Amino acid sequence: MDKLLKLLCDEHVITEEQYQRVLKECENSAKSFDTILEQSGFLREEALLDFLGEKFHLSVVNWDTYQPDPDLLALIPEHIASKYTIFPYAIERGRRQNKITLAIANPLNLSAIESDISFMTGSIVKTEIASTRAILDAIRTYYGTSETAPRVPDVQARQEKRVILSKVMPSGFAEFDALLPELLDAADLEAEEDVLAELDHEHPSTKFLIELLGIAVDRGFSEIHIDPYGQEQRIRFRLHGVLHEHASIPEQIGRGILQRLRRMSQRAELSPITTTGMKNKQGSWSGSFSTTYIQGKFLTVHFTTYPSISGEKVLLKIKNGVFPENIDTLGFDENSSKVLERILSKPQGLLLLVSPPNHGKTTTLRTILRQFVQPEKVAISVEPMVEVILPHVIQIPYDPQTAYQDWYAILSYHAPDFLALNNLEHPLLEQLALEFASSAIVLASFTAHDSADGLCTFLTRLGDIFDKQAQKGLLLALDSLGGIVSQRLIRTICPHCKEKVALSNSDQEFLHQFTTTGGEFDYRAAYVGKGCSECLETGYSGQTGLFEIMKLDKSLKQFLLQSQPLSSFQVRSFLAEMSIDTMKSQAFQKIQQGVTSVAEIRRVLF
Repeated sequence: MDKLLKLLCDEHVITEEQYQRVLKECENSAKSFDTILEQSGFLREEALLDFLGEKFHLSVVNWDTYQPDPDLLALIPEHIASKYTIFPYAIERGRRQNKITLAIANPLNLSAIESDISFMTGSIVKTEIASTRAILDAIRTYYGTSETAPRVPDVQARQEKRVILSKVMPSGFAEFDALLPELLDAADLEAEEDVLAELDHEHPSTKFLIELLGIAVDRGFSEIHIDPYGQEQRIRFRLHGVLHEHASIPEQIGRGILQRLRRMSQRAELSPITTTGMKNKQGSWSGSFSTTYIQGKFLTVHFTTYPSISGEKVLLKIKNGVFPENIDTLGFDENSSKVLERILSKPQGLLLLVSPPNHGKTTTLRTILRQFVQPEKVAISVEPMVEVILPHVIQIPYDPQTAYQDWYAILSYHAPDFLALNNLEHPLLEQLALEFASSAIVLASFTAHDSADGLCTFLTRLGDIFDKQAQKGLLLALDSLGGIVSQRLIRTICPHCKEKVALSNSDQEFLHQFTTTGGEFDYRAAYVGKGCSECLETGYSGQTGLFEIMKLDKSLKQFLLQSQPLSSFQVRSFLAEMSIDTMKSQAFQKIQQGVTSVAEIRRVLF
């Protein structure tokens, strides 16, 4: 608000002396600057609103016509309204998209408010100007917890359930379909508790935890790291695959956050919350909980802790249940999509998905399931931890204590058309992959540096499974294996601060190694992001993938059979002679197109 007050001085609405007096009083009191202006007699509220409305081409809110709308209040939680000093004033409901009118006090923050609220609600956002006093009064009045005011978390829970139930498809059986309206009515009648809503909100640790989750959702952070360092703890966020330091907090606040996480994960019956919590032999703790408290969105938070010499390290992974609907949105080009579709067009076979940690192989696996699994197919996914609910997929948490015979019996009983094995690090899962690849499409992901490394790791581990019959295992694997997808995630340049800059001699030499394309390219310059408020000064906004898809043809299988024992170097040398679209060539294209920077490609691939 200081910038807005300075604007009034620069535009000669108030004098320099008045500006200094108001600024000083703002620093020494909790009053807003517009309240101080009016109380001091410097500028009436009506005159301030008229000036701001004319300056920023905004209408002034007419509070006399306001009609409370509980569903609208549920879209924008109270802590978000207070954070931005905004109030959801009206909503126009459309067939495809709603339009929300916000009362705002600071038009200098208009772009951030509109983009964040639009992203959060999925609606078009229109703004009107109002005083800080009026907006705070409206927040206190209409987000209250009296009997006459709607409890926003309850409204959110009911709305979440209505959305889920409204997606239930009519069956065509009159007796069943007649029950659907009753289910929707029941969703409105049942007031359900939220695990975050029940915490002690006056405690600093609770406030900080909710604020951390709110920031993560606002900015799209995928992880929150709380690292102990003596008397303080460091907070870091992961954004687009890279960690960024956020703040340091006292050790007591960090311990309080950890206590609340454990308490939430230990709750046995919480609706609509799903919670789990368990302690392992090493003294670490893992758990999860789901909530609709943050911005009215359904979130699942997974956390793990591990003791260190300075205290317990905490890692929170935030999942909003949203993931791409098809592989094209991941970064697959037309040629790669066709190769993948050919592999998946067969009724059986094994497809390996490999990448280093945090490079999106799990997202790719889920997206393939979402795109290719139809209602008439039986799909099963075995996962270390179920993080996202997939439509038309039976999801089973992996239990390493369950014997192979039991897993085989469970899966055989369901006779899957698709079997997804997320994190193929256990010999038992690898054996299941080979067993079912003759009757189903098996998608298996595991950590590896590239296609050659992944292929060698997979085939070499067969010796552990088949013991002395390793050759039999190799033949079985090569007969079942349809292809391997290797991938990396790269950050894309922020469109708000994108600019072309001269390249250093080192970068020019680096680019010359990619000259396999026939097109012209100026090696002296390329695009970068200089950093702005929209991208948190990182220069990047969003991610895309680089994919290398290798279809196992007869020549490659023959090479693998004859080249025992296998080495990654041998496989890479053989692949270099094959005409496959490599990640390096895709990376050069992304630089040419201005999608990413030379520095980002150096970070990810070299």
